[in-house]
Amino acid sequence: MISTTNEAFSPNEGNNRGILLFVYVRSTHVPECTLISRASVPTGFMDLAGNKGGVGIRFRFYETDICFVNSHFASGDGQTNRRNDDYQKIESGMAFTDGPTYSFKDYIWYTPTTAGSTAPNPATSNQRWKISDHDIIFWCGDMNYRISQPNEQ
Repeated sequence: MISTTNEAFSPNEGNNRGILLFVYVRSTHVPECTLISRASVPTGFMDLAGNKGGVGIRFRFYETDICFVNSHFASGDGQTNRRNDDYQKIESGMAFTDGPTYSFKDYIWYTPTTAGSTAPNPATSNQRWKISDHDIIFWCGDMNYRISQPNEQ
């Protein structure tokens, strides 16, 4: 989803059936946001239920690669190992590709590459980024970790 106002521009939306992530960039910086990509990793029931897992959006801002991740880990007391597994699965499994999105203009007006064109072609793209490949990572969400101590402590 792309949204524009006088102040902000949403480069992309991550969605994993209930886990959303919106990233807004001031309109004056839009031309400097390139290599935009999104990815998601489900961790819910049999990796099919989209209520648990993570969604991510990455892009290059000027010369800095930035990644945003929103996640929702397993809930319930005594589920610390499952939450740790959810983190590991998202961190190791989320992969962004360069695809057709090199600038906001390309993202909005992208058409398939034609013969002789120098436009990016997602069918031949092989650039991949993992979460850890970025210069700056913002990770947020409902991690569901709990402090299991009596109130007196």
